[in-house]
Amino acid sequence: MAEKKLPGLFVLILLFAIGALIELVTFKSPDPTWTTVATVINIVQLGIAIGLYLRINEARIVAVVVVGLKLAFFVVTLGLVLSSGQAGRVLIMGLASIAFHAWALWYLLRPNVREAFHALRATKTSQSN
Repeated sequence: MAEKKLPGLFVLILLFAIGALIELVTFKSPDPTWTTVATVINIVQLGIAIGLYLRINEARIVAVVVVGLKLAFFVVTLGLVLSSGQAGRVLIMGLASIAFHAWALWYLLRPNVREAFHALRATKTSQSN
């Protein structure tokens, strides 16, 4: 069975990986606890990118959870910023983040994407038997 082409998946993999690598290199906090938390989160994000590349369905599920949590975070944060009367650049970045994460969540939950992950698992299982 030929592997389905999923161009949106390539975009997600790149963004997960690049975002994690940039954060790992640039994140600085005076509090070592936050540095540790950020490092762990970014390592998980790199793991998700690798799992999506290998089409491991569990990575897709974890990506859905992470993207959903980030989407909720951005919506709440944007609401707090707007209610405080501060907008400007934060508004544009917040809306862009919300739009991207909403797209990513929609994309990962699409039936053809789910099927592509399940089809690859079925192919690997039948080849090992």
